[in-house]
Amino acid sequence: MKRIKWLAGTGAILLLLGAVLLLRTGSHTDQGVYRTVAVRRGDLKATVASTGRLAPVNTVEVGSQVSGNIRSIFVDYNTEVKRDQVLARIDSALYAGQVDQAEAQLEKAKAEEIEINHTIAIAHGTLHSAEAQLFASRAAFEDAERIYTRLNTLVARRIAAGAEKDTALARRDQTAGGVRMAEAQIETAKAQLKRALAQKQNASANVTEKKASLELAKIKLDYCTIKSPIDGAVILRNADQGQTVAATLQSPVLFTIAENLKRMQVEVNVSEADVGRIEAGQTIEFNVDAYQEKTFTAIVRQIRNSATNINNVITYKVVADVDNSQLLLKPGMTANAAILVSTVEKALLVPNAALRFKPAAGDIGAPNTAAQRSAKEGELYKKTVAALDLKPDQSDELARIIERARQKLRKAYAVPEEGRDLRLAWHTFFNQILKELAQVLDQSQLVKFKIFRERLIDSVKKHTSDKQRRARVYLLRDRTPEPADVLVGITDDTETQLIGNDLAEGDLVIVGKALAQAERSKTSFFSRLKP
Repeated sequence: MKRIKWLAGTGAILLLLGAVLLLRTGSHTDQGVYRTVAVRRGDLKATVASTGRLAPVNTVEVGSQVSGNIRSIFVDYNTEVKRDQVLARIDSALYAGQVDQAEAQLEKAKAEEIEINHTIAIAHGTLHSAEAQLFASRAAFEDAERIYTRLNTLVARRIAAGAEKDTALARRDQTAGGVRMAEAQIETAKAQLKRALAQKQNASANVTEKKASLELAKIKLDYCTIKSPIDGAVILRNADQGQTVAATLQSPVLFTIAENLKRMQVEVNVSEADVGRIEAGQTIEFNVDAYQEKTFTAIVRQIRNSATNINNVITYKVVADVDNSQLLLKPGMTANAAILVSTVEKALLVPNAALRFKPAAGDIGAPNTAAQRSAKEGELYKKTVAALDLKPDQSDELARIIERARQKLRKAYAVPEEGRDLRLAWHTFFNQILKELAQVLDQSQLVKFKIFRERLIDSVKKHTSDKQRRARVYLLRDRTPEPADVLVGITDDTETQLIGNDLAEGDLVIVGKALAQAERSKTSFFSRLKP
């Protein structure tokens, strides 16, 4: 009796465990030995994943251009500062002494310049005096010359004595010597004046040099007061009071100031394979480790052309602006970013696993193509009928128009892949439908048709603007995989956009192979009983 009760209890437990495991494994959509997922409609975002760091938009390193001992520091980390606010002071005694010395040298140079000016004035006076003396000497010479000439005539006529002639000759020669002496004095005065003028130029240059030395000394004295060049916040302080800084070959950095932490930028590295998809104005969504539950956004401002080569991997830096009004983000934080490169709303979506699935060659059935689907089953037909309120005969004609356009589209797909232009083929497909449909509409429907056509064209441009490619999925028909070639657009990590009417919402695509239901349940059940 006890054995029967024990067996009954054990059986009940096993049945309970089997039911629980059956409920757990029943969440998958299985069709025999294949797992399938229905094609659905939804929004899709294509992103480029990357990592980067946050940084202020503008960072200024404030250093010291003079050497000396830091006497005072007035700011610390995170201190908000204004432009020209004093950050620190260096001991200025040495530089103040240099200013006093430069001022004294300037005064001395000015005094020398004044003295030279006096010398120039004296030289001018000497020159004027010599010129006057020359004028007097020439007048005396001319008078003595006239007297000598007259006496020489009188002596020849024996009217005057020869002694008077000799005296007049001596006087003439004496006045001639006076003229030559006066001329020599003028040359000497000119030379002295020229020398004095040269000394004045030298003195003026010396004054200018001393003024420059004084200005330089004053500038160095001003450099002893370290001021903020911008409005911002101190994010780094490399100096302490009493520290000695040496500004010899390179200016030492004392403070780093971020201009405005409410406006920051995130700098992410994008590989060369993805950089062609990035454009200014795109949105970046990112999070940081400090706030893992919060998503931040940024707008791409710049794609820099400078490449970085790390282990033969080429990347380019993308810079995006971030609104940090709440001051949650801090410089240097690591950003796990996703750059939104394309968005499609209400698109047909197929799991990426369906694009990767390949059944065994012997399990594949007949191909399933768009030609096997009636035109009236397509989304284009349904949307057009609803948007234009088509009558039954017009709806039938629309189905025939779509079918004729699809025949041309199939011819485009028959071209070898290297020679086909699917984008042109799809544009031709829609243009043919719109052109023929306009001929069967009445006046009231044509008004709606213009709006519908613009929306459809915009949708086609949007869907065909991204890189497209052909792919193959497998539909499950009577427990057999049937291949279906599809045109796909953008993709994310889990799903891919379907373009065209190859598949419809609700179609079951195979995403993987599974064990038979009974065998899988048995295997799963006993695998969970292992110790």
